[in-house]
Formats: sequence, C-alpha cells, structure tokens
Amino acid sequence: MSDLRTGCRADRVRSGRTGTFSSVDELARWCAFLGTWLVVAGAVHQGLLELRSEDQAIDRIRELRTQLPEPEHHSRWWWLLPPVAYWLEKRRHDDHRQQIVDAMTPEDQEVQARFIRKAAGWLYVATGGSLIAASETWALVGGHRAATPLFWVLVVVMPGLGIANAIRLQNRSDQEVVGAKGGGR
Repeated sequence: MSDLRTGCRADRVRSGRTGTFSSVDELARWCAFLGTWLVVAGAVHQGLLELRSEDQAIDRIRELRTQLPEPEHHSRWWWLLPPVAYWLEKRRHDDHRQQIVDAMTPEDQEVQARFIRKAAGWLYVATGGSLIAASETWALVGGHRAATPLFWVLVVVMPGLGIANAIRLQNRSDQEVVGAKGGGR
C-alpha cells in the first residue's frame, strides 16, 4: 500500500514501531537527497567549465556584433498596437541576427553551434537531476509536520548552493590562473 506522505518510495520498510522508519531508511533517504543534489551541482559546475572553454571564440562573435551597425528602432507609438509592435521588434531582431550570422566565418558559426549544443546538453542534465532531486527531497521531508514549506525552501536553496559553489570554484580557478601567470604564489 502506498504512503503518500513519504514520496516516491511506496515500498519502504518500516521499523517495528508504527509509523516510523528505521535509522537505515533515514540514512538512505539522506543519501538519496544529498546525492541527487550533488548531481545537479556537478552538472552546473561541469557545464560552466565546458562553456568557459569556449570564451575566446565567443568573445570574437561578441566583438563582431559590436562592429555591425545597430538596427534602427521603430517608433514607440507602435506599442499602442502591441501585436504589431511585437512583430516589428521580432523582425528587427531577426534581421540583426541574420546580419551577424552572415558576417561570421564558418569557424565562428561552428563555435557558436558547439556552444549552444554544450549549453543545451548540460541544461538537460541539470534539469533532469533537479527533477529527481525534488522527488528525493520530498521523500526526505514528506513525513515532517511542515513538509510543504520545508520542501520549497530546500528546492530553492539547494540549487542556489550548487550554482554559488560552481561560481566560487570558477573564480578560484581564475585567480589561480592569474596568479600562475603573474609569477605564482
């Protein structure tokens, strides 16, 4: 029989006391909770590393973008007719993007495509991990008195910690590279 308060693990083995889990079950829930959030943090960190490896090539594309003339803006009066204004802005944006693509070398186009593929791949991994982590988070906190608020706090805080950690590690790595170029520590 399924116990809706404890999440996705309907077949959990209960200890001898009614309504409680054994300490091994509790440890397993904590391991699943921490493990899945570490998968999310690892995906964010690895994605950041791989995307940063494309920085120089992407900087060339950004430079190219600044060299092209900015497309002419349409009158703000068009916003009195929002669908028309939206269509005009979209067309302006699409024309500018096409100008950039036309000015890019085939190598730059490949770099941009590779960057987008890497970003999409790591986004899928991090999103899938987040969904599994949310399930494991509910499995951990579902039986507590304040389960719903605690769940939402953890679902917001845990990815934030993973992102903050990835940024911290990247900044530390950047400082080590700068230190090594400047004569070491």
